[in-house]
Amino acid sequence: MSLVWGLSAVLLALTAVVDAQHNVTVEESDPTLLYTPSISAWYPSANPQKLTNGTLDGDYFHGGGYVAIGLPGATVSFTFNGSYIAYYSDQNNNHGSMTVALDSKTTTLSSYNADSVPQVKLFEAFVDPDVPNHTITLTCLEFKNIGLDYFLYTAAPGAVISSSNTESSSSPVPTQGPTSPRSTVTRTAPATVTIVAAILAAIGWTAAFVFAFLFLRLLKILTRISHQTESGESQIPGTCVFPPITASALSKRTIMQSPPAYSEDR
Repeated sequence: MSLVWGLSAVLLALTAVVDAQHNVTVEESDPTLLYTPSISAWYPSANPQKLTNGTLDGDYFHGGGYVAIGLPGATVSFTFNGSYIAYYSDQNNNHGSMTVALDSKTTTLSSYNADSVPQVKLFEAFVDPDVPNHTITLTCLEFKNIGLDYFLYTAAPGAVISSSNTESSSSPVPTQGPTSPRSTVTRTAPATVTIVAAILAAIGWTAAFVFAFLFLRLLKILTRISHQTESGESQIPGTCVFPPITASALSKRTIMQSPPAYSEDR
């Protein structure tokens, strides 16, 4: 029974960790996004897209769609509860500079590139999951396009998910510079330490339960042997328990075993 409880603790710990971490994709058409001017003023695009080399790419945009605008001061904002946020767009030769504001920190970057590159991770950051309502805002700085393909964030435990897609249970670690999901990018989960700690804790509890169970069994066996020895019963079938030898019995045994006295009369 103790072993069953221990294994149950392991499963519960793993389930809690998995439930606590999940990535959520927020597409450009998600109603939780706040566009200024409204999204109707942004230029929409859809798959397939013609690349600069003349080929068509049917998976150019994640989720099939995308919006862009080349108006200074235009913004799009997203508020979330979680521990990580990433912004994905494309890079192209008609793109320009923008700012990305996350809470109180602002970063300036450009999505310009001589060739078309789809689904590039232009920005990412970790935030405190215990602080609610983080906001990320993209702002166009010039009469050149900024685009939005999607946001990806790691939801906080218990957060209400109103976005369009929930993905894996691992959280990515920031990489240096823009990256495209079509290239090989190594991502590890910061929840790994939590998972390992939960597993070790569950194993420790299991070991403690097993040790306690075996100790109680051994104590019970030793107590039974002690009681049987005191009552003169044999613990092991086929063996005998001899009564203790007293001084009186030893004296009698000595007298009985003494040789007869020597006599010269024969």
